[in-house]
Amino acid sequence: MGYAERLTRGAGIYPAGAATGSGIAPHTVMSRAGRPKACRPATVCCTFYGLASPETGVAINRDKILQEAQKLVDKKRYDKAIAEYQKVVADDPHDVRTLLKIGDIYLRMQQFAEAIASYDRVANHYSVQGFSVKAVAVYKQMREIIQKHAPHLEDRFGHVVPKLADLLTQLDLRSDALAYYDEMATRLQTVGRERDAIDIFRKIVSLDGNNPVSHLRLADALARVRDFDGASVEFGDRKSVV
Repeated sequence: MGYAERLTRGAGIYPAGAATGSGIAPHTVMSRAGRPKACRPATVCCTFYGLASPETGVAINRDKILQEAQKLVDKKRYDKAIAEYQKVVADDPHDVRTLLKIGDIYLRMQQFAEAIASYDRVANHYSVQGFSVKAVAVYKQMREIIQKHAPHLEDRFGHVVPKLADLLTQLDLRSDALAYYDEMATRLQTVGRERDAIDIFRKIVSLDGNNPVSHLRLADALARVRDFDGASVEFGDRKSVV
C-alpha cells in the first residue's frame, strides 16, 4: 500500500475502485460510528486527497494529458490538441498557461473568436488577481487581433478597450489611458451614444483637467444633448486653465 493510499485510508476515505475488504462502495467515508456513508466524488475530501477533480469528480493525470496534447500540436492535429487541453482547464479553470496555449492554437487555426475568448479568460483572471500589467498585455494582444484580423468582433469584445483604459489608469499610465478613453468616446459618438460618450469625456477631464481641450470636448458633447448649462460650465473651466 502506497503512502497516499495509507493516508487516505487512515482518514477513512476510500478512492474509486479501491478494494476495502468490507464491501464499502467506491468514494465512501466511514462515519464516527464506523458505518460507511456516501461521499460524492467532487466533495472536499476527495479533491483534497487527489482522488478527484473539483469540476468533474474524476481524477486526471495532468502531466500525461499535457504531453499528449503537445504531441498532437507537433502533428498539427489542433482540434484534438485543444480537446486534450480543455480537459486540463476543466480540472482547473484558472490554469492560465493552458488557456494561453488554447488561445494560441485557435489563433494558429485563424479561429479568431475562440482565440480571443480564451485570451479573455486569462486577462480577466490576471485583472481579478491584481496582476494589472499582465492583464494589460493580454488585453492589448486581444485588441491587436481584432484590429488586424477580426474587426467584425469589435462589438462582441467591446469591453477590451474600456478594460485597458481602466487598468492603465490604475497603473497611473495616464497618457496611455487617455488614448484609449479618447478612442472609446469617439466610437460612442460615431454610433450615436452621446450620453455614454459624455461619461467618458468626464473621465478624460478627471485625468487631464489642466488641458483646455479636454474641457472643450466635454462642453461640445454636452451641447450635443442640449445640456447648455453644463456646456457653459465646461467652457468656463476651459478659459480658467488657458
